[in-house]
Amino acid sequence: MKARYILLSCLLGLLAPTVFGQAPIEFIENKGQWGDWFRYKAATQGGSVCLENDGFRYVLADVDNNYKVDYYHHGQTKEKPTLKFHVYKMSFIGAQTQKITGLRPQQVYYNYFLGNEPEKWKTGIHPCKGVLYNDLYKGIDLQIGSEQGNIVYDFY
Repeated sequence: MKARYILLSCLLGLLAPTVFGQAPIEFIENKGQWGDWFRYKAATQGGSVCLENDGFRYVLADVDNNYKVDYYHHGQTKEKPTLKFHVYKMSFIGAQTQKITGLRPQQVYYNYFLGNEPEKWKTGIHPCKGVLYNDLYKGIDLQIGSEQGNIVYDFY
């Protein structure tokens, strides 16, 4: 009986990510904590997605970047790491939207104390579970969200 329980526990552990999915991706509004070239940012498993007025910018990180930074910060190497990224942009040609709003804001919030200038610090930023581009094209909205840890979007 004990062997069955252990086997079942191991199988559930292996299947949990595929059966139960991953946590929904959070979209964090850019209120000036990161600069002004995008409106929302979402961290994904392979990097991040920045939502701009006229499209998305995908920033994909090399899988070794985190290890390189950890080794450097923990003194395992003295050489500053060279990090590798790939960026590509998907543009909405002829897009007209300026109204981009967060959907399903969460109760949790984030504070950003970046740099030494308190006037640039941003606090109380609630992440959203989705983003709506209202009237991206005349009569067409775009809704962005996530399913099983992946970015998804629908035009309607």
